[in-house]
Amino acid sequence: MRGRVALRECGALGNGMIAKTAHNQLCMVTGAAIAECVTMAVKAGVKPQDVYLALKDGDFGQGVLLGILPYVVFKGDYDAQPVSFPLKMAHKDLA
Repeated sequence: MRGRVALRECGALGNGMIAKTAHNQLCMVTGAAIAECVTMAVKAGVKPQDVYLALKDGDFGQGVLLGILPYVVFKGDYDAQPVSFPLKMAHKDLA
């Protein structure tokens, strides 16, 4: 289901196309990642409905990743320390 279409002013000529390309890239990469994650969970025995609810109700489904952008990216501090979620924490969950 598609949401509303919004037109945005993105500054200089061509910036809108760059922003649209970034959006489309994120959609394609996210779609592929979701497919991989759902496939892994279902093959491991989790019902598809349960996987969906876990994704929808977790940080991913609640928009947490996009919500942090203004606090990180807009500041222009791409090398911030300490990181908000260290890789060792992700490794713990995936190992």
